[in-house]
This record gives sequence, structure tokens and C-alpha cells, in this order.
Amino acid sequence: MEGPPILRAALHAEAPLRPSQPLAARHGGLSALRSWSSSGLPRRHAQLGTSSAPPALTTGERVLPWCGVAVVGLCGAVAAERRRLRRSQRRQRGFRGSVARLAAAAAARTGLPADCDVVIVGAGLGGLACAAALAKAGRRVIVLEAHTQCGGCAHAFTRRAPGGGEYVFDSGPSILTDMGPRNPLRQVMDYVGASDEVEWIYYDGWGMLTPEGHWKLELGPNNFRDVILPRYDVPAEEFDEVVRACEPLAAVGQSIPGLVLRDDEWQLLPLLLKFPSAVVPAIRDAASLIEPFSNVLDKLEEEGRLRKGSWLRAWMDALAFSLSGLDCTGTTSAAMAFTVDELHRPGNRGLAYPKGGMGSVIDALVHAVEREGGIVKTGVRVQEVMVEDGRAVGVRLGSGAELRAAEAVVLNSSVWDSAGLLPQDAPLDDLRKDWKATPMTRSYLHLHLGIDATGLDLSKLQPHYTAMESWGDVTAEQNMVAISNPALLDPSLCPPGKLVLHLYCAGNEPYDIWAAAEAEGRKAYEALKEERASRLWRAVEEIIPDVRARAEVALVGSPSTHKRFLRRTAGTYGPAPVFGRFGPGKVPFRTAKDAAESRGGDDPGIERLMLCGDSTFPGIGVPAAVVSGLSAAHTTMSVWEHLDLLGKAGY
Repeated sequence: MEGPPILRAALHAEAPLRPSQPLAARHGGLSALRSWSSSGLPRRHAQLGTSSAPPALTTGERVLPWCGVAVVGLCGAVAAERRRLRRSQRRQRGFRGSVARLAAAAAARTGLPADCDVVIVGAGLGGLACAAALAKAGRRVIVLEAHTQCGGCAHAFTRRAPGGGEYVFDSGPSILTDMGPRNPLRQVMDYVGASDEVEWIYYDGWGMLTPEGHWKLELGPNNFRDVILPRYDVPAEEFDEVVRACEPLAAVGQSIPGLVLRDDEWQLLPLLLKFPSAVVPAIRDAASLIEPFSNVLDKLEEEGRLRKGSWLRAWMDALAFSLSGLDCTGTTSAAMAFTVDELHRPGNRGLAYPKGGMGSVIDALVHAVEREGGIVKTGVRVQEVMVEDGRAVGVRLGSGAELRAAEAVVLNSSVWDSAGLLPQDAPLDDLRKDWKATPMTRSYLHLHLGIDATGLDLSKLQPHYTAMESWGDVTAEQNMVAISNPALLDPSLCPPGKLVLHLYCAGNEPYDIWAAAEAEGRKAYEALKEERASRLWRAVEEIIPDVRARAEVALVGSPSTHKRFLRRTAGTYGPAPVFGRFGPGKVPFRTAKDAAESRGGDDPGIERLMLCGDSTFPGIGVPAAVVSGLSAAHTTMSVWEHLDLLGKAGY
């Protein structure tokens, strides 16, 4: 049977309607035209008494009646479709209103407002620095932290001592360089008004427990060069060459404070207006700063200024590993040049430790956020970043609450965990896969001890030690162990007559063996803790032989502990940089959209989504983490607000 095209489409379900036609078959708006009786007419007409066997008509006679039927049928269908749409819109309005009311009620139960300007996921050093800067710029900021403690990998915690009082433990970094105006952490704390709350205690070096014996590295230009290097048959001239190679790199890095960083088309303007003398060096030498430090050492070897196989190179790898969990092939020249310069420059006040532990730094940053009206909330798990029209508009919490963000969402989570927060229904599969494929370093192993110090000669102990089993491969499993003994500097960290010790292997503990043990059950997991922690016990026994008998509190923290409490995939120490892709908008990442654009292709990325922390530029470490937070904050605000903040900070 033939008829007008629109009618044919209505009569035959397999003939799809054109996109330009207002009635969509999937909504059932043409059901009256599709439901035909055996006579070939709509059922409603059949039910009205139409003959079941109409007489045969000529082709010409068919056209006008069919047109009439089509007009009547279409008018009825349009009316039905309009009624259906009105009902659907009413239901949708009611549904959206119900969802909004439920989300608002859920948000109210968490004690949070329903919206803000910027929401930051993660209260690590980067997230808190970002929040403090944005709050200072007048933004309504909310920081959400899944753990019960702020600080991320740098958080502190306490345990009761058996005889009364508490042991205060650092969970992360325990050795920091001079907190003078050159230090990035000090610069950031000054910038957001947090410096006055932290008192710094200085000491002149740390102890080394090596296969060749025990020795102390004293900061400054002479001790390492003239006392330590002869032990390893390294000519002082080789060290001088390394220092000279680091000086210009350190100078460039120092001339570009992290306070000017932002990741948009305005990134050079703060540098040009506030630090004009640094513009040319920045443009000329920026590429060399983000290359691996092994390039610097390779060049010295090629030119004959550093012997191949020199112990000095192993020492540089050890320094690099303590910074990034990687040797010099995976650590930037900027980080290494800064460290070498800080350790050996004249006039250095020494290494710094915050009174009260690293928790006092975290508390100061939290107070800086709250002082400006920001909110920091712990124990709140974020389930997903909400994305609408390609833009991040807020976050959905594990409780079901929704928190809207008018300007941006900042993720201070690892790049792998951030990938898990991207919405699954967005066209972001390539971006998600790319983030998850970022190479990672290994994990941590911790031993926290509270010990009875009765009878110990504290004058023979150092506030910090590094224990090395071998110089062959400094990155080998459990080869390097750090030992922090901060109560020598700050007795308030433990009851009188006690010591608090923190031992850790950072970046050299595999995760897979722990995952396998957990799968076997609690007994296997506890047995592995005892086995793997034996290396840490042996390290501390080199300085306190009877430490096991003295221990009142002994806690082993595994890669699984890091994964569970800090929500870090595989408990990783952080990303392994991919050189050549390392920098803003690349690996590590800064903004989701820039990361997508740097790869090319059709993946749109997400507008108004930022990343900060050790998975972003400049990388791993306390200075890098806080600087990344400032960069994310500055990119969120206008360049003029950024310049205003710099002016208020005295720049």
C-alpha cells in the first residue's frame, strides 16, 4: 500500500522518522497510527464500527481518504504527544525538585552548605595551600577530607603512653631544609598568613649508618667535601664540579618563586611584572630545570670532570631517592640543584623541624583557611565529580549529598584516584585511561615507636639518620631506611623520659606482596608485617641496641595502610615523571582540560577542574606539593586578583 511519506513512516515501524520530525517514535506518540486493525485502519476507527472488509479502491480513490486519515491521526498524535510531554515535564520537575531537596538535606546532615565557589577534594599540603590562597582572595572555599586527620601524607597522629601522656607521631616528611625566605614552604606560609603559628627548630646535620661505618653529614661547604669524601676516595674537585653545575640551576629556580605560577595564557605576566629580572633566565633555562638530574651528571662524566663509577654519583642517587623515590634518572634538576645548594651553601642555618611536629604546619594552614571564612571538613568521602556541559560543577558525596561549586573543583588526590572520581557517563574514557596509566613509584613501610629512654645517653644520638645497606642500587627494596628522632629537638612530643621514633622506607616497598597477604587473611597479613618490619628494627638497633625491650608503643604501617587511610592507589609514594611530557598540562597533570589537549585527539577534558599535589607539576616533596596548590588557586582566579595577592604579600 502506498501513501504520503509521513504516513508510510507511521504505518511501518521499520521506517524511521526523520530527525527534523517533531514526534519521536521512542516516545510512542504515533501509537494510534501504528496500531492497525485487520482492515488496515486505526483500531479506534475499527472499534467505532468501520467495516472489517472495505471495498477495493483504485489508486486515485485511495489518496484523498488516506490524507484525511493522516491528518486526523496526526492531529490526535500531536495532541497526545503534547499531553505526554506536559506530564513528563511535571514528573521531571518533581523528580529534580525531589533530588535537589534530598541532596540539600543530605548536605545539611554533613553540616555543609549546599554550594560554594570552589570545592577542594583532599586536605593535603597542596589542597590546603590552594584553599588558603583562594580564601584570601575572597572565595567561598570548602575542603573535603576523607580521613579523620588533615595533612594527607604529612598528617600527624597520637597514641597514649602506658604511663600517661601521649606520643605524637609524624606520618610523613621529617626532614626539611632551612625555613628562611628562600624555602618554598616558608614562602607559601608567608603568602597565606600561616607562618606566625609555626616555630622552627634547627639542627646541623644527620647521621649516616652505612656498610663502611657510622658518620655524620654536617651542613655547610666544608664537612662533606673535606671529611666525608676522602672516606670514599672521591677527590674534592669532583664535588666542586657538581656544586658549580648546580649553582646556575639553583639560581634560576630561586629567581622564579612558586608564588607566581599559574597554568593559563597569563602565566608569564606575574613573573614579568613582579620579578622582571627572572623572565629571561626563566625562558632560557626552564627546559633544563625539568630535565632529569642524571643529564647533568652524564655531562660531567663525558667531560671528564666526574669519574665514572665514582661514589659521589651513588650519593647523588641517594639524595634523589630521598626526595622523589627515584634515583637521578627520575628526579628533576630543579629539585636536586635546590637540595645540593641548600645543604652546602655558606650561611645555611641547618635543617629545620617544626615544634609540635608536622601537624603544627598542617594546623597553621587549616587555620589560614578558616580565618578567611573557608571550611575544612574531615571524615567526608567524595564519590564523584559532577560534570555538566563539559564543566565541573561540584561533587557528589558518598552520603548522596551534592555540593555545588560555582567556579572550580580542585582534586588534591593522586592522579590514579582522581581518575576514579571522574563521572563514568562522561566521554572521558581516554583521559581516565591516561591518568590511570601514569607510572608510579613503589610504596612505604613505617615503624612508629614510643620508647622508654631511661639510661640512654641522648648526647650520642642524632635527630635524624639514614641507614644504607648498599651503595650498589640505592633504590633496591628496603635498602634505604630513614630514622626520625624528633624528641631530641622537641621533648613535648612525648612524656618525660621517653623518645618518639619514626622509621620508614619511602618509595622502595612493593605493594603486590601486601595485596596477596591481605587476600589470604588477617593472619598472613600480620605475619608479613612482622617479616617486613624486621629491616626497620635492625636499622634502629644500630643506634639503640635494646630498642625492642624499651618499646612501649610499636606500630607498623604498610602499603595497605596508606591505601586504606590516605586513599592512594597501591599506597604509592607518588608518580614517576615521564620526561619530555613533564610540566604544566602534561605529566604530572595540572588541569584536566589541558591534560586532554596536550594528548590531542577528540577527548574534550573537563573545564574548571584542577589537580594539585604530588601528582602534578612540580612533583613529589613538600615544596613541590604546596607550590602546586598555589598554582591551581592562581589558575582559578583572574590574573589581576593573583597580582593583588602578590602585592599584599609584599611583592
